[in-house]
Amino acid sequence: MLILVAMGVTFTVQARTDVWDGTAVAWTRGDGTQTNPYLIETAENLAYLAAKVNNGAASYGIYYKLTADIDLAGSKSLQWTPIGYTINTAFAGNFDGNGHTISNLVIESSSFKYAGLFGYAYNATIATIGVTGHSSIINTCVAGYCGAILGYGTRVTISACYNTGNLADFSGSINYSNNYVSYVGGIVGYGEDITVSNCYNTGNITTYISTSGGIYGYGTNVTVSTCYNTGTISKSSTLSDYYITSGGIAGNAGTTATLSNCYNTGNIMAPCGGGIAGSSGTGSTIVNCKNTGNIVASSSEYSGSYSATYSCHSGGILGNGTATISDCTNEGSVSSSSSASNTYDSHSGGIAGYGGGSLIISNCKNTGSVSASTSFYQNANCSYSGGIVGDGSGTITISNSLNTATISSYSSSTNCNKLSSRCSYSGGIIGNGQEAALAISECYNTGKIDAYSYLDNDSYYSPSLHSYAYSGGIAGNGDSSYPITILNCYNAGTITSYSYFFCSSSYAYSGGIIGYGNGHTKGLITIANCYNIEHIASVSASSPAYPSSSDYAYSGGMAGYIANYQLTDCYFSTNCGSENSYGLSMENSEMRLSSFVDALNNGLSKAVWKMDFDEHPVNNGFPILIWQEANITGITTTKDSRPSTLSFKIYPNPAEKTITFEVEDLITNAYLTMYDINGKEVLNLLINPTEKARELDLSGLSEGLYMIKLAGNNAKSIAKLMIR
Repeated sequence: MLILVAMGVTFTVQARTDVWDGTAVAWTRGDGTQTNPYLIETAENLAYLAAKVNNGAASYGIYYKLTADIDLAGSKSLQWTPIGYTINTAFAGNFDGNGHTISNLVIESSSFKYAGLFGYAYNATIATIGVTGHSSIINTCVAGYCGAILGYGTRVTISACYNTGNLADFSGSINYSNNYVSYVGGIVGYGEDITVSNCYNTGNITTYISTSGGIYGYGTNVTVSTCYNTGTISKSSTLSDYYITSGGIAGNAGTTATLSNCYNTGNIMAPCGGGIAGSSGTGSTIVNCKNTGNIVASSSEYSGSYSATYSCHSGGILGNGTATISDCTNEGSVSSSSSASNTYDSHSGGIAGYGGGSLIISNCKNTGSVSASTSFYQNANCSYSGGIVGDGSGTITISNSLNTATISSYSSSTNCNKLSSRCSYSGGIIGNGQEAALAISECYNTGKIDAYSYLDNDSYYSPSLHSYAYSGGIAGNGDSSYPITILNCYNAGTITSYSYFFCSSSYAYSGGIIGYGNGHTKGLITIANCYNIEHIASVSASSPAYPSSSDYAYSGGMAGYIANYQLTDCYFSTNCGSENSYGLSMENSEMRLSSFVDALNNGLSKAVWKMDFDEHPVNNGFPILIWQEANITGITTTKDSRPSTLSFKIYPNPAEKTITFEVEDLITNAYLTMYDINGKEVLNLLINPTEKARELDLSGLSEGLYMIKLAGNNAKSIAKLMIR
C-alpha cells in the first residue's frame, strides 16, 4: 500500500493493478447505495460501467467505488470509450475513485464529441481518481469537449482528482469562419454549474483551435479552489492563432466564475494567455492565486484563405477580460508580440493584459518582467505594457498593488508607405488608460519603465503619420474623455521614452506618475498626494530629409505633459531631471523627513503614508504606504529624529454615545485607530499637533470592548475603551 498526500488530500493507492483486455464484465458486489456501492474491481468492470451508461441505463443517484488501479493498456487499436459519451447518455451517478489510478487511457477518435474518462456528466460527483501513465486524449472532432477526467459537465462536483497524461485538440480541416472551437482542460473540458476542488494537472496540453486550461477549458458559474497546474499549455505551430485562449487554471473562466487559492507553474503559450485564466467574463472573481510560469502570447496573420484582425493578450494572472482580482501574485515573465499586415495590437500586464467592462484589482503584486512588441508593415498597431494592467476599456480600479519588475513596450516598422501611426505605452501600474474610467490608489512602482517606437524608412513622407512613445511610473497614457484619478501613489523606478520616426514627426512623453494626460474637460484628470524620486528622460528624433517633420520630447517629475487636470500635494525629487513644473520639487533630504509624510497625508480623512523603516528600509528612507508595513515581518522601528513620547486620555470610560479624547505634547501628526475585540478597524482619524482635545461620536458602534491606538512622535500608545 502506498500513501500519497497532495493538496492536503490523502490518496490510498493499492499495489494491485488490473490490465484491460478490451472486454466488459459486470461487477458482482454492491447494490449501488451510498453505504454499499457497486465495487469496480477490474478494468472489465469499468468498461462495463461505460457500456451500461452508454446503452441508456440510469445512473442517477447510484454509487460506484473503484477498488484497484486500472491499466487500460491504451493504443490506437484499443481505445477507451468515455463513460457517458453523448448528452443523451450522460453519467449522473457518484463515482469514488478511492485514491486509485487509471493509466494508459487513450482516445484518438473523431467519434466522440465528449472525450475523457467520463464524456458527459449531469448531476454527478467524481472524486479521488487520477489519470496517469502514458495516457493520451486527442479529440479530433469539430467543436469537441476534452478533459482527462470529464469532457463536459453540468451540475457536477469534482474533488481530489488529477491528471498526468497529455491532451490535445485537433479539428482536422478547419473552417475558421464557422467559429468551430474546442474546449480542453486537464481535469474538465467544459463546465456549467460545476465545482472543482483539490485537483491538479501535470500533463501537457497542445491546442490547435481551442480554449484550454490546466484545470478546465471553459465554463459558466464554475467554482475552482485549491487546484494547481504544472503542465505546459501551448499552441500548435502548424495552424492559425484564431480563437486560441489558454490559462494555467482556466482557458476562459467564463461568467460568474470563482477561482481561489490556486497556482500555476506551467508555461503558457497562446495568442491570449494568462497564468491563472486566459480570459474571463462578467461576475468572475480570482482570489489568492499565484503564477510563476512564463506567459508568452503571440499573434501572426494566418497564411491560408481566412484572414482576420486579432490582438494578443498576456497576463500574469488574467490575459483578457472583466473580473475582480485580489491578493494575487505574479512572478513569471509576461510577454506579447504581434506581427501581421492587419491591425494587431499587443497587450501585456503583470496581473492582467487587457481589462474590458469592469476590472477591479486590489492587493496584487508583480515581480516578473513584462514586455509587449508589435512589428508590422501597414495599419495602426500599438504595444501596451503595464506592471499591473497593460491596457483596458470600461472601468478599471487598481488599489494597494505594486510592481518591482522591468516594464517595456516596443513598436516598429520599416515600411512607412504602408502604415498608420505607431505607438508604445508603458506604465509601472498601467500602460494605457485612454479608453477607461481609471482609478488608481495606494500603488507604487520600483521597476524600470521603457517605451520605444521606431520607424526607419526615409523613402516616404506623410504629415498624418506619427510615432508616439509614452511611459509613466504609474500610468503611461491618460488621454481620455473618461475620469482618471491617481491618488496616494509613488514611483521609485527610472522612466524613459524613445521615439524615432524617419518618415514624419515623433513624440516622446515620460513622467514620474503619468507620461501623458489630457482630461479634455477641465479637472477630469485628478492626481493627488503622490511623489516621484527617480530619473525621467524622453528622446525623440525624426528624419532630416523632411524639414516639415518635427521632434517632440516631454519629460517631467510628475508628468511628461498634462492638460485639463487637478494636481494636489504632488512632489518630485530635484534629481529626477524634470523639464517642466508639474508638481513641487524637493531635495531628497527633505523627502526623507517626517514633515514630508505630513505633507503627503495632508487633506486625507485617513492617513495612508508613514516613514520608511529605520532598520532594513524598503524605500531608501523615503515615505511608504501604511499597508506595506503589514506585508513586512520582523520590522517595527520607524525612522524619525523627533521625541519618542506620547500620552493621551479618553473619558468617560466606560462610555455610551461620545468620548472626549485629549493628547499632550504632540509634535507631529498622529493617527488614532480604534479596533473592536476581533481586531477589526472601526475608526481611523488624523490628529493635528494643534489639537489638544476632540469629541468622538460613538453612536454607530456596538456595545463591547475596544482598543484605541495612537501613533505619533515616533511612538505608540494604547488604551482600552468600554462602550455600553
